[in-house]
Amino acid sequence: MPKSAYSFAEKEEWYKNFYEHRMPLKAIAAEYVKTHQKKIDPRTVMKGIEAVRIGRNAEAVETELIRNAINRHQMDMNDTIAKIRDSVKVPDIISPPLEWAETDEFEELLKLRLTELQSKCDLPIKERLGREYLVKIDLLSQHLRGEPLWRSFSAWSKADYELERARLELQMLFIRLLKNNFRAKSYDTRKPYVIIKNLGPLYYDKLAAMAIGQTYDPIDKRYFGDVPGSQKITYVDQMAGAPDNEPFYADLLYKVWQHLSSSQEEQRLGALYSRLKDISAKVEIQAEELLLSHYIPGKCRACKKYRK
Repeated sequence: MPKSAYSFAEKEEWYKNFYEHRMPLKAIAAEYVKTHQKKIDPRTVMKGIEAVRIGRNAEAVETELIRNAINRHQMDMNDTIAKIRDSVKVPDIISPPLEWAETDEFEELLKLRLTELQSKCDLPIKERLGREYLVKIDLLSQHLRGEPLWRSFSAWSKADYELERARLELQMLFIRLLKNNFRAKSYDTRKPYVIIKNLGPLYYDKLAAMAIGQTYDPIDKRYFGDVPGSQKITYVDQMAGAPDNEPFYADLLYKVWQHLSSSQEEQRLGALYSRLKDISAKVEIQAEELLLSHYIPGKCRACKKYRK
């Protein structure tokens, strides 16, 4: 493309004279001849003015596109912060993490769940909100370097996993204590057995309520009263059975409760629940403060494309 005989500054001057000072094309051309001692056609002046106008329009469009991009990027980051705020809820721990099952292999199911939980714990925090937010949370982490929200969210993620593990470990302790003297109900009822799906909720739900300071009906030996003419241990539903010496096995069931209610696993569950509750409240406040500022500070590799 041949180089223009006229500079962009000269064309800018023509543009200002034409649009701002309302000078006719012939007057602009005449002034140029007078100033530069060089003849110029008014049509050439018009072409120069048009070149400036097109350039300014393109610049205005680009500025608007960048403004919209920044706005949408801020909306994405705000949406991710809101997702963090809404995700840091304290779980209802009264119900167990693994549903009770009537099987001798329940301990193996718990071990499998603990292994799965550990694999999730090892995942980076950016995967906590799901694939939809995988890139967004990675970009947000670059914006929030030095912000307390990111540190608090990391602490919440760790505490959440620890609480889930503690819940599973309390279930595990319960099963292992029972296995010392009982087996899960099976076709072989010649041995003392428990019906886990009935006894589990009775024990675990009360343990969880005790851990978080809720009121509950404590367990005592009246739960394991005799049913005349049977060898079943019942409380509303049958919980256990024994071929003989039922009172002895009722005592063992009560001792399982005593062990569980004073165990380290029970204390750890309560402590972790309180910690998660405190961290969740902190994350919610910090997230809300950022959202109310209506501006996410910092830069990420995405917005660096248009934020100089």
